[in-house]
Amino acid sequence: MNVARFNFSHGTHAAHQEVLDRIRKVAAARDIRIPMLLDTKGPEIRTAMLRNHEPIDLEAGQSITVVAVGADYDKWEGYKDAATGETKIGLSYPHLCQDVKAGGRILIGDGTITIEVVEIKSEKELVGKVLNSKKLGERKNCNLPGVKVRLPVLMENDINDVQNFAVKNHMDFIAASFVQSADDVRFIRKTLEAAGGRLIKIISKIESAVGLKNYDEILRESDGIMVARGDLAM
Repeated sequence: MNVARFNFSHGTHAAHQEVLDRIRKVAAARDIRIPMLLDTKGPEIRTAMLRNHEPIDLEAGQSITVVAVGADYDKWEGYKDAATGETKIGLSYPHLCQDVKAGGRILIGDGTITIEVVEIKSEKELVGKVLNSKKLGERKNCNLPGVKVRLPVLMENDINDVQNFAVKNHMDFIAASFVQSADDVRFIRKTLEAAGGRLIKIISKIESAVGLKNYDEILRESDGIMVARGDLAM
């Protein structure tokens, strides 16, 4: 094993601590050193809840209203009216209607659902056209191809993970999800240094077209680069 990767998109600090301690115990017994890497969850966009928590059937060609519900995504409920076919869904990204344009696309559920933006109706709502038939559930991940997402590279939970787990456990690397700019890397380094983690190396993950466009400046500030082919492909 060349490195032990801890995926902080899942699990608790206690569960990760148990695994880390076990790896270090085995490594010490065999007189080897295994570097430790914390992979951050990073910023994410999710679909909102659905009425009665029931998935809805989206059909290719149908109209759909997408609402930027922000932090209320875990309370707001979307729906599809059985009689009229009217469909509304929510997204957690508050700047949706300011950042996407007509002709742009919204990808949902690892790209299994594609919505083309038709018209921006207001600061909170847009109308789109569903491009493929698929059942939609709650809390599905979303991508906005070509959009510089205005979310911090480290969310509140990421800062806690970095400072109170990675630094505390003297880990070797941070793999930072969805890095879009050199400023993102500088912010991560400042966050590490504030908690005494100056020696931890930063591996910037390139997962979007914006990150790829700013690759050179990101590389200059980073200790390493990881290309996330799945997310970048979307």
